[in-house]
Amino acid sequence: MKKEILICGIVLSIAAFLTGCGGGSSSSSASQTGYLVDAPVANATYDCVADGEIGKTTGADGSFTCRNMHVRFRIGNLVLGEINALPEDALVYPQDIVGVPRENLDDPRVVEMARLIQSMDADADLSNGIQIGEHIKAAFDEEMHFDPNHVENYLDMANVDPVHERHENEAKEHLAQTMQMMEQHQQEHQNEAEEHQQQAVQNAQEHQQQASENAQQHLNEAEEHAKIR
Repeated sequence: MKKEILICGIVLSIAAFLTGCGGGSSSSSASQTGYLVDAPVANATYDCVADGEIGKTTGADGSFTCRNMHVRFRIGNLVLGEINALPEDALVYPQDIVGVPRENLDDPRVVEMARLIQSMDADADLSNGIQIGEHIKAAFDEEMHFDPNHVENYLDMANVDPVHERHENEAKEHLAQTMQMMEQHQQEHQNEAEEHQQQAVQNAQEHQQQASENAQQHLNEAEEHAKIR
């Protein structure tokens, strides 16, 4: 339920941003906000590469903000990867970082990245989002680049309790569930927005019709008054 509340909040934030930008377009000088998700990933490190802003951290909802969306994502100095543009829905999944279609949940890089991120959750409770602890980030004090074959080594370096390590199938299932929940909330919000727009159009038409009828009534009354005189 907590994760669903976080996801709902992300969807509302994205909708507000797109509305403010007139449907999703924005100038290169304006800041843009995206969300790192496999459940919202909080306190991950990111760099706005093109902006020259290094060492920022994602918000509680996984949010990250840059002017230009060439963004590098890290856990400490363990580089997960980069994006060169913000996806249309403003969400960044492991698939986007790896560079494969989102429906590809079988790519070893996707599975192992999801497994790594989920296993590093501070309280091992994915239902309230994923929080990367400072001690986890501090474990990676030298720069290295994510290798799906070295996930066990990363978890050992971060001193993750083996009890909390996620298995491949668990990681894939959780990622798929997050994507499904996000898509569901986005669709629900879109449906509500369309209904609101339709209602607004109907109200405007009814108001226009009533105004037209009132004007015609006044005209008829004026003609009758003129006849009497």
